[in-house]
Amino acid sequence: MRVRKEQFITGISSWDWNLFFEVCNHLGSQFNQPSWRMMKGEVVCMALEEISNNSCKYVDEIGYDLEYMGYKIEVKTEKNIIKKNLNTKSIQLKNTRGVVQNFNKTFDYLLIINTEQPYVAALATWEEVNKKHELKGDQIQCVIESENLKFVTEKSGLKINDNSESNDLLKKYMRDGIKKWIKGIKKIEEE
Repeated sequence: MRVRKEQFITGISSWDWNLFFEVCNHLGSQFNQPSWRMMKGEVVCMALEEISNNSCKYVDEIGYDLEYMGYKIEVKTEKNIIKKNLNTKSIQLKNTRGVVQNFNKTFDYLLIINTEQPYVAALATWEEVNKKHELKGDQIQCVIESENLKFVTEKSGLKINDNSESNDLLKKYMRDGIKKWIKGIKKIEEE
């Protein structure tokens, strides 16, 4: 059931954003290569589900990533996607890979998050995104000004323990898991 917008925004503001940004810090650049980028999105959205105390559900549907309090949320993360002046940089909303350009409503809110310092997150409504979207080649992009964002963290950014270094532990863990999975299939085939 959908709640009032104010309750929705307050709910997201109460998530454990410190933990989320710790995850981003630990994740670092280990999934920045093109073949791993989709996995980075998976980790980020799973972290959002976790910091919401599982009240937000990661659904990975076409056009949106999360469901929370009856709203559909599309997630866009990038280092410094929210600039120092608190406007967003140009956000790629869709890559159409063709001539036909359609931009239909698939989400209620766009959740925009910096994955490096300053650690800040904000929401934009579908209406604002739709008003600001532009066709650029085979991409649909938008820039949202700060006055049209609802910040769910401090505008100055959250401070986290920056003592940790990014490493490839998660990538290694995933590769080891895939190898184990393949060996399991091999074992079944040999039986």
